[in-house]
Amino acid sequence: MRRRLLGGLAAVTLATRSLPAVAGPCGPPAPGEGPGSQPASYAFATELGSGVYDFCGRQLQIYRLPFSRTLDTHDADTPPLRLTLPVTVGFLDFSPHDVLASGLPSRIDSLSFVPGLELEFEMQPGWSLSPYARFGGSFASESLDAWLYAAGVHSELAWQRGSWRNRFSSDLGYAGASFRSELRSDHFARLRTGIELRRGSGWRRGAQEVDIGPYARLDLFADAPRAPVGQVAASRAQLELGVSVGTRPGLRVHGLPLPRLGIGYRIAGEVSSWRLVIGTPL
Repeated sequence: MRRRLLGGLAAVTLATRSLPAVAGPCGPPAPGEGPGSQPASYAFATELGSGVYDFCGRQLQIYRLPFSRTLDTHDADTPPLRLTLPVTVGFLDFSPHDVLASGLPSRIDSLSFVPGLELEFEMQPGWSLSPYARFGGSFASESLDAWLYAAGVHSELAWQRGSWRNRFSSDLGYAGASFRSELRSDHFARLRTGIELRRGSGWRRGAQEVDIGPYARLDLFADAPRAPVGQVAASRAQLELGVSVGTRPGLRVHGLPLPRLGIGYRIAGEVSSWRLVIGTPL
């Protein structure tokens, strides 16, 4: 299993390195069309996760890669400091099924990088509270397309019962995008709560055991971003149900953990859809 996972990661890495520059941003609105009439929430893929978004009236398949690293503070009394390095890559008019027919896309059509810092305070055994802040940008044609920012606090409660390892989390956050084009800046506030129940499958390869984790999460938006796809209404309450797969202990490459993989279905009114999960689903 390790060999297959590493082989897949290497293939994706080599393919990504060979891709040319990302596509340019959307042009100005058409005559009679206001600056805010074009959906801009594709810029929020760092916060909302992998999925299908609208980009100038075309479907943009975006994948979020949740890279992170915990920094050594050399002080037992200092809370752990985590450097988060989320990257998103997007492909226009692309479906995962296209890989079987024509292989990987020949170009990247959107790219964002929003690094941040997160402090983890242990409130009680198994319960942590983590304030965070992120700032970065969305890039197109080798130039900055938009400034992206986010801040909030994440709470997580973890417990174990028998062979089950469970997590309950909540996240209160605010995120915004300031575009350099004629698109109107957008922002939203969100409360996310979720639960994940992981259990070992009994399938082992060496020291690793495959575990499977069904999950559920609910997003409540005080100021919902514009709809991800098309000019349709986005629900202020969005429920997602799914399952993710990983290993115990987690696989690592050069000290960096490989993310979990999963699939979920987001129930969000007219924009309900399936979503590929890369990393923790909560």
